[in-house]
Amino acid sequence: MTIETNKKRASSIVYLIVFFVIFIAFASFAVDGTIVLEHRAKLQNITEMTTLAAAAEFNYSNTADDSQIEAAVRKVAEDTFAVLQQNGLQYAKMSANVSVTSNRISITTTMVSEPYFLALLGVSGINLEAKACAVSEELPITANYTSINWLTPK
Repeated sequence: MTIETNKKRASSIVYLIVFFVIFIAFASFAVDGTIVLEHRAKLQNITEMTTLAAAAEFNYSNTADDSQIEAAVRKVAEDTFAVLQQNGLQYAKMSANVSVTSNRISITTTMVSEPYFLALLGVSGINLEAKACAVSEELPITANYTSINWLTPK
């Protein structure tokens, strides 16, 4: 072997090592990015489900006292969130803003998603936040359909 062949072989090994380092870096960013996006989607989903469940409680409260209605809506929100967050989001936190006069609830959830490979670069966590709002309205139900022939047993 000549010196030229040894230099070519050595330079190709250096290029190969650089390529593998870059490839592993991109793969690790892809893995961490996927984990963060999955956590963000789950957080948004449980925030929306919690908000809708709590908004439905406005229609089921049998009391006229605003503070009791607010407490019932908050309890439904907290209970629903506690059940839903067991699906991989144990460290998520929720805050709720309830307006009884307008039958409106707004929920904000936060959590820190911990990356695996970005931790090697000093990124210890990525803050995630999700918001949802719902208004409960009563729909009037009437049976005034003139074009329908109602059949009733005799």
